[in-house]
Amino acid sequence: MRLRTLHPFIAIGSGVLILALASFAPAAQPGTGVRRFARALAIAYFVQLGLGAVNVTLLAPLWLQMIHLLSADVVWVLLVCLAAASLADVELLPAVLSASPRAETTAPRPAR
Repeated sequence: MRLRTLHPFIAIGSGVLILALASFAPAAQPGTGVRRFARALAIAYFVQLGLGAVNVTLLAPLWLQMIHLLSADVVWVLLVCLAAASLADVELLPAVLSASPRAETTAPRPAR
């Protein structure tokens, strides 16, 4: 109950960090997966922010609180997916996806 007044400020502050991450991640690690997760994360954050505003306007009905909480989970999952896609080793990913037992015995992977 005490955090009720701080919640919007914390949400906007963390949203600035989330949007900064979503805008810088595709530049740091170019790729379609990173771009898609960054775009989805930015959209999900704005949806979350809009749901929060409607939640305050309607005096927080339970059904809207649950949708707002679900959208927070979606933002979190997309943030984790963006981090995983950004930190993935792009050079090894095609080799891992197309690897077969015979392929590993014929050519060892170079050490990093």
